[in-house]
Amino acid sequence: MNEGWCFGDGQEYAATEGIAHLIAQRWGYQSIQEAYDDEACYWTEWEDEDDYQYAEIDGIITELFTY
Repeated sequence: MNEGWCFGDGQEYAATEGIAHLIAQRWGYQSIQEAYDDEACYWTEWEDEDDYQYAEIDGIITELFTY
């Protein structure tokens, strides 16, 4: 998972809107927007260095972009 909703500064994460909605309700909110407005969650994206791929080309380590 490299993007999604973060609840409680990392207490829970949701990759889909449906799961985020369920978490928001469990936290006592009617919707994701209500949780967001109350600063209980936010949308985020991040890169994971474990996803990076490298190759040695002409003796130089080069990052391969896969997206």
